[in-house]
Amino acid sequence: MLQQTRVEAVVEPYRRFVAAFPSLAALARADEADVLARWSGLGYYRRARLLHAGARYVLAHHRGRIPRTRAELEDVPGIGSYTAAALLSIAFGEREPALDANVTRVVARLGGIADAKSPAGRRAILQLATALVDCGRSGDVNEALMDLGSAVCTARQARCRACPLARWCHGRASGQASSIAGMRARKPPRKVELACAVVRDGKRVLFLRRPATDVLLAGLWDLPTVELGGDVAQDASTALRELLRMRSGLDAHLEGPLVSVRHEIVGRKIVARVYEASMRRNVRNARRCEDVRMLAAADMKDFGLPALPLKILRALDHRAPAKLS
Repeated sequence: MLQQTRVEAVVEPYRRFVAAFPSLAALARADEADVLARWSGLGYYRRARLLHAGARYVLAHHRGRIPRTRAELEDVPGIGSYTAAALLSIAFGEREPALDANVTRVVARLGGIADAKSPAGRRAILQLATALVDCGRSGDVNEALMDLGSAVCTARQARCRACPLARWCHGRASGQASSIAGMRARKPPRKVELACAVVRDGKRVLFLRRPATDVLLAGLWDLPTVELGGDVAQDASTALRELLRMRSGLDAHLEGPLVSVRHEIVGRKIVARVYEASMRRNVRNARRCEDVRMLAAADMKDFGLPALPLKILRALDHRAPAKLS
């Protein structure tokens, strides 16, 4: 859950997730849809699918016990070199360096390894990190290095005066600490324009399940949504009507756009133009199939919903068309 996600955003979802799936076996036996629902709001849903697949693999191949060798761990879906090392050191006390981005940066600065990305640099970092965990508390060392990189020896700034390793740090001694493994230039996010339809039946709202081919949101429940090209107004309404007719069998008259909602996800800056639909036929006549649902607010917590549709529904409730939320 902490991959690409702040700690404060994870604490409550983590507690709810563990309460719902208190053991590896409970997670393995759960439906993927339930796992995605419990992950709802955290984003990067591929992580939830891999966690579920990994639990199922361990239950099937290791009788529900986490394997304790690197080779066996790296056979588990979702577990690569870093996660294997973290498990081996933190859970099992093995002397394995867990080289995430924070630890790699701290070790590179500590050793004065200027070119951390070169093959020679990576070998030097691994050698020094291995020496650091060559002790009886390897898991604690790895966690301490992670926290140090997160709070003190950050990519943006090496706060050497606050660092407990400063006296041994070659990067600090050379005056180059902040330039070693510093901030990387980020690729600018892609701008995406969407049109979304809110189709209501009293307090219930129509949701469609995203197809399995969807790269980011496969299997999640979303408002009827189309991505727009150059022209917006008429094309958006026409495209949404066609989507509704094809996926749900409903013929809708769309009003809007009523609000615009801004949202960011995985390298994308999204502007969603929101339409409301008044039905030419009663919404109860919507095609009954596994990929179409009418959900009340109380039901939404039991379905895997991305953050954007919830933000859209809140924006519509507040009806502030002139203000981008």
